[in-house]
Amino acid sequence: MRVAAATLGTSALGLVAVLSGCGGGAPRPAPAAEVTSAASRAATLGEPDARFAGFELQCRDRLGPCPASVGMLLRAEGEAVERCTAALVGPRRVLTASHCLPPAARADGAACDGAWILFAATGDRPHEWAGCRRVLRASSVTDDRVMRRDVALLELDRVLARPALPIDGRAPEEGSVVTVLSARQHPIYPAYNELVPRLCRVATRESAVETFGPDAAAVGWLMDCPSYPGNSGSPILDAAGRLRSVMHAGSAPFAGVAVTSDLE
Repeated sequence: MRVAAATLGTSALGLVAVLSGCGGGAPRPAPAAEVTSAASRAATLGEPDARFAGFELQCRDRLGPCPASVGMLLRAEGEAVERCTAALVGPRRVLTASHCLPPAARADGAACDGAWILFAATGDRPHEWAGCRRVLRASSVTDDRVMRRDVALLELDRVLARPALPIDGRAPEEGSVVTVLSARQHPIYPAYNELVPRLCRVATRESAVETFGPDAAAVGWLMDCPSYPGNSGSPILDAAGRLRSVMHAGSAPFAGVAVTSDLE
């Protein structure tokens, strides 16, 4: 998904790249000893696909306690492994971006049993896997459009004891500072990932329309918010810790503009 980019208002960074969906691809192989350890741990947790065995999700405790409710969505596509971010919003429900699912699953009631969510160890909770059972709601999106709502609500295959994020259906206030929680791959070994929080500012739709045209009014925009592989589906939290929207696209990391979907 991509659209030509320029600048987003006078206070935003200049864009010299393109906006695109922010999922992630296949990892480089991890050291053999680490893969063996991960595979053993995965078997204990019930992880079903050997291609996921080398994946790790660590928590970077930078802006407060590491959130137990945010994880990394993984699904196999041929020999590749795609990754996104997902947020627990109920005992067995997660929110993510719709384009993180294969095209056939981007519909209400579709099966999604090939997707799994990995949660990091936090406090006294160990690493934990949960499978996707079915799609409850999903935006019908294609991979060539960014400026449209792109969000999916998934039902897991079991109830989790982890806390769920509270939801506020209102779009975040323009000009406010929000927290974005994202899975980010290691720069050398992409099988190793961190759950990283960062602070971003909500841009005005008016400035986005001036830059990208009238279609930009259909989505939300963040400034100073670089996007990395695996960030699609990242929850966007207000100052009270309520989930207000979901990231579904972004610019190259050095440009720092992200595209979001409101929770209608």
